[in-house]
Amino acid sequence: SESINHLLVGCVFAREVWYMVLRKGNLQRLTPSPSASDFVHWWLQSRKQLRKQMRKPFDSLVILVTWILWKERNQRIFQKVALPITDLINLISDEMSVWGHAGIADFLILY
Repeated sequence: SESINHLLVGCVFAREVWYMVLRKGNLQRLTPSPSASDFVHWWLQSRKQLRKQMRKPFDSLVILVTWILWKERNQRIFQKVALPITDLINLISDEMSVWGHAGIADFLILY
């Protein structure tokens, strides 16, 4: 059965998304491991590995990626449409730009 933990860190697709997003900032070491089973635990442990000034932008990135993953899950279930992973990564990058221009998050610190 699907759980929020599986959706965000447990499934292969989610881990691929995390890897590709985090790799852009040379943070791929923070990608959830295949044994990751608790989203909040992964998030808290990951942010502890970052310098203090990087934690708030990282938190914003985690919120953004989880939101996009949730929307993609709903689109797949309710509309029977699945975006290719490259399109999803582009969507995340576009949203990062929008959030940055709106002053919501300074993702440049991560990249």
